[in-house]
Amino acid sequence: MTASAAPFGLERARRVGSQSNSTGLSHYRIGNGLATNLFYGDPVMFSGGNDGTIVLASTSAALPLGVFYGAIWQDPNLDGQPRWTPYWPASTSSADSTPWGMVCDDPFQTYYIQGDASVSIGDIQAFEFDTSISAGSTVNGRSRTSLNAGSRAASVTKKLRVVGLKDIPGNVFGDAFTIVEVRFSRHVFATPVSAA
Repeated sequence: MTASAAPFGLERARRVGSQSNSTGLSHYRIGNGLATNLFYGDPVMFSGGNDGTIVLASTSAALPLGVFYGAIWQDPNLDGQPRWTPYWPASTSSADSTPWGMVCDDPFQTYYIQGDASVSIGDIQAFEFDTSISAGSTVNGRSRTSLNAGSRAASVTKKLRVVGLKDIPGNVFGDAFTIVEVRFSRHVFATPVSAA
């Protein structure tokens, strides 16, 4: 029984369809000095500045690009040596002014995420959900983003759609903090999914 809240962000599960799941990541620019932490497992989107940089997809209106899985930047405190970190520390300045984020941007990727409350079997392919963004861990870089169970709506204005349950011992629909499999209901590289 998933009776305790231990959110871990969006964790890659599988790829929908019969194509191979490479689990590959694409590189997107992070604005040098971006004042927001980006944690491993956070949803991201393109910034509103039309400059190709990524930011946290924190609002329900955000059109997701994918999920953030780390940063590459040059540390000015270490003579510009390259750093690969599981999260982007807020207000960091890369020595070369071009930090990069590693993003799973596949619109057919599914993810596991923990609900911040109970999710039922009746939610599968029936409702859309937002995420609850909480501060992640600066120790291990992991996100603490969860599925906002209270945002349930029968429309495609939210970020996520439940497609199943994570098959692990003790995890069942109706648990206090259900771990579910989701996909993006809207994605920058795909057309919106129609409501069921």
